[in-house]
Amino acid sequence: MEFTLEAEDDDGTIADYAWDFGDGTSNNQADNPSPLAHSYAAGMYNAKFRVTDDDGAWAVDTVAVQVVEELPPPPNMPPVAFLTTDENIVFRGIGGDYEHVTLDASESYDPEGTTLQYAWDPDGDGYFGAYGPDATYDFSVSGNARTITSAVRVQDEAGDIAVATCEVNLYRFNIYKACSSDTNKVGNYPSLAIIGNAPAVAHYDYDDDLLLYSRTIGLPAVSESNWSTHVVDDGGDGPGGVNVGWRPSLCAVGSNPAIAYHDSTNGDLKFARASSPYPDDSGDWSIHVVDSVGNVGNYSSMTSFYEGLIMGTRYTVIAYYDATNSALKIARATGIPSAPGDWTIETIDDSAAVGAHTSITATWNGMMGGDYRVGICYYDSTNGDLRMALSDAWPPT
Repeated sequence: MEFTLEAEDDDGTIADYAWDFGDGTSNNQADNPSPLAHSYAAGMYNAKFRVTDDDGAWAVDTVAVQVVEELPPPPNMPPVAFLTTDENIVFRGIGGDYEHVTLDASESYDPEGTTLQYAWDPDGDGYFGAYGPDATYDFSVSGNARTITSAVRVQDEAGDIAVATCEVNLYRFNIYKACSSDTNKVGNYPSLAIIGNAPAVAHYDYDDDLLLYSRTIGLPAVSESNWSTHVVDDGGDGPGGVNVGWRPSLCAVGSNPAIAYHDSTNGDLKFARASSPYPDDSGDWSIHVVDSVGNVGNYSSMTSFYEGLIMGTRYTVIAYYDATNSALKIARATGIPSAPGDWTIETIDDSAAVGAHTSITATWNGMMGGDYRVGICYYDSTNGDLRMALSDAWPPT
């Protein structure tokens, strides 16, 4: 830094200029040294200037000096990268079809606030495209089932880079035979449910007119060898006798599989329940008729649930078609039904030719203190409409 000295003597001349820089150094000379340069280390100093005239009189002035060390600029902070996707799980068929997935890095940011550039590796193969301004990226997911680790590089204006990744899991449906026959059509009217944490299917043998049950015997169930099939009901006359098993509905009743189905020879609604979660043959099933008044029981759909959030009374409900009266009916039982007398039969709708193609479900209404509502969707063949019946309470009164 430089100092400028100014002094004058009204009755003579300045004979001496002296400077104490306050850091242990000084300057003394006869002539004004302005501009007087001096270098300081960082700190606080009191610099003193003294002049003496030709008569020996003198005067002093002082100035405070603060020297601050100039720090180098801080290093650049790298950007922060975030990457998400609108679909973490993609289910596709077995062919070469694809699905569009959007990657989103818009939550990425630079601490210094500079503009970011993005380079994308959607397939997770380590090859990134050129940098650009777009914070989202659309790409097509196709190919075999796999986990794709998509990535983005985020670059700030200083050239620093951050990387973020996210997973896209691609699943394919694999098709195989759960039950096959060289001579019979055995896959009619399948009804699928999870019984004992494993898939099971109730289905109809079209050629022998009987009800079949197939269950997995090993997980994952990825081939026909993982399945076991047996006859549940042949009508008592063996294959080709009484025609039973039309349009079955399978669900768990008290942890064991149960099936509601139509006996088309006798026009009855029947119910079969296994004695364990994993039945092996027809001897493991208990069967009885639920409704035999008229031609009833076709298009059955069954659900079973506990009343209340905490296990209470169990109800089993079957919705089905009364062909004699062209009406929608339900059969409901309390507890585990084991005989015809355990069921209460009610007509729900007979306002037109209604009740075919039923689908029933039970849904919880409200939180604590709520209850179940049972809903049934079914076909109105008179008007060609889809109808919905919803119970006001359960059990209905």
